[in-house]
Amino acid sequence: MVRLALTLSLMAGAAELAGQPPADSAHVRGIVRNANSGRPLAGALVAVHSVRFFYLTDSTGTFDVGAVPAGRRILTVVYRESPSVEYSMELRPGRTLKLEILLDVTAVDLNPIVVDAAAPDAGLSLAGFYGRRDHGFGRFITKDDIATRHPARLSAMLTGKGVRIGCRPRGPCVPMRAGSRNCPLAVHLDGVWVRDFDIDQVPPQDVAGIEIYRGPEVPIEFARNARDCGAMLIWTRAHEGAPVGR
Repeated sequence: MVRLALTLSLMAGAAELAGQPPADSAHVRGIVRNANSGRPLAGALVAVHSVRFFYLTDSTGTFDVGAVPAGRRILTVVYRESPSVEYSMELRPGRTLKLEILLDVTAVDLNPIVVDAAAPDAGLSLAGFYGRRDHGFGRFITKDDIATRHPARLSAMLTGKGVRIGCRPRGPCVPMRAGSRNCPLAVHLDGVWVRDFDIDQVPPQDVAGIEIYRGPEVPIEFARNARDCGAMLIWTRAHEGAPVGR
């Protein structure tokens, strides 16, 4: 991949030009995370072609680029010795583009996940999983948790999570709220609601993350089928690196 050629000193910082941004400019704001752990990556270099400055992500992995000329632009991300990532984006005047960038820092090719702030499906991604986990709502199971326990079946990871597996007569065994006789959780697989879904159909090694919510905690984009019981969101590793949004 083409690496970003820097003509500015690393000591130059990430200051913007003083004054109000032009009316036809846009704003780019986001966070860079390690795709394997979801942890923010500090010190990642972010640059938008046609902007004079480069930006380094802070301790929370965030960056903020203002006064970017509207139109089709190229954003470049470089982290340490990993290959650079380039992403083509369409910027609209007066709009802010919010990005969630997941970098597989151990791979040869890095795959970005980019989420448009205005997109209705902004939370329907593994990037949304990490964002919700950072806000502290719900219960979360990561692929590292699964790798540590190495369960034969995915349902074994639900112990202590307020979930039980209920088997219906002549029907599937589905996740249900603990202590309830008949309160099945609304299961979403990679953002898509699946009725009467047996989670043990999914091999544990194929799962990148699981979210579990009680009724009042369910994120609004997944609440339609949850009713008062709650929801379980399962993200597969095939979903890693898939672009979402517009």
